[in-house]
Amino acid sequence: MPLMIFMFANSSAFAGNMVRVEGRNPDGDIVAMEDGGELLEADGNAVIVEGIDDPGSASLCIPLSDDTDVNQIGFADDPVKGRIDIAIPTEVKNFYYKNELTGTRKGITGLVYDYKNNVARFVLSTDKYYISALHLSGDQLYLTLKTPKEVYGHVCILDPAHGGEDTGSMAYGVSEKDVALELAKSVIQSAEADGDGGFFTVRDEDKEVTDAYKQHLVSILEPDVYITFEMSADENTRTTNGVSAAAKDSEAKKIADDLTAAISAATGQANLGAALDSSVGGEKEVRNIVLYLGYITNKKEALLVNDAAYDATAGKAIHEVLSVNTDNKGNE
Repeated sequence: MPLMIFMFANSSAFAGNMVRVEGRNPDGDIVAMEDGGELLEADGNAVIVEGIDDPGSASLCIPLSDDTDVNQIGFADDPVKGRIDIAIPTEVKNFYYKNELTGTRKGITGLVYDYKNNVARFVLSTDKYYISALHLSGDQLYLTLKTPKEVYGHVCILDPAHGGEDTGSMAYGVSEKDVALELAKSVIQSAEADGDGGFFTVRDEDKEVTDAYKQHLVSILEPDVYITFEMSADENTRTTNGVSAAAKDSEAKKIADDLTAAISAATGQANLGAALDSSVGGEKEVRNIVLYLGYITNKKEALLVNDAAYDATAGKAIHEVLSVNTDNKGNE
């Protein structure tokens, strides 16, 4: 059976069968695959939640044939790329030609269906970053999609400046790119330890990240705040020290002031406060902040911020401030 791609029209629900022998979807024409579409690996290791509180809220409802072993259902997703792959074992080759797919279609912009080697495979495209989950109720498999903000109440993007061949400033054996990266990882670790999945970093390893990728993350995550980690430098003296920030607007400055105060209290660094700077960041409706972690030209401060203990302490302080200042769960 050939691979088939369906693009949805703008109706609020699926109308009729999504997959038909005549090769047409009542909500839109079949279109050609643009990227050749390498399928995600979807082995039989899906975590499926038993039951669903509100079946009517599911983005997709897939009926299961009597011979489907739910323990062999495969699931894989790549929320950054907007891809979800569901593999359902069944020997009933024509099952999904005769049984309707339903659901709200929330977040789904396209669906690919294929049947091969007794496995029905559904590959979905989504319009933004979603936390996806499979639910089983009776003989129906439900896919739910929620944004991180819907689940955790906020989204914060951390941008450790530089990376790869771009080291940033260097002094006393300390590299700005490494300081920024380790602190971002510590903020994520602090958030995860608190069960908070609303924090994201543009890089979690030593690599250079393009502006296009950063803009893509902003587009799909719709963050409440975007924070860049950098180091300050003073070419005229080695004694200047302290944590400071620059903020795009007054709302961002309030958060930035809280951040510098919290880091200062936690680490003993001088608090140089935050300043307004309309040139910070380029995304509309996103609170942009550049957080300067200290002066790399000051040996004592450079060594301080390059220490794992500093990362843990400052990371926890940053997480706590951002959690409070960006929490809008229940207000959407």
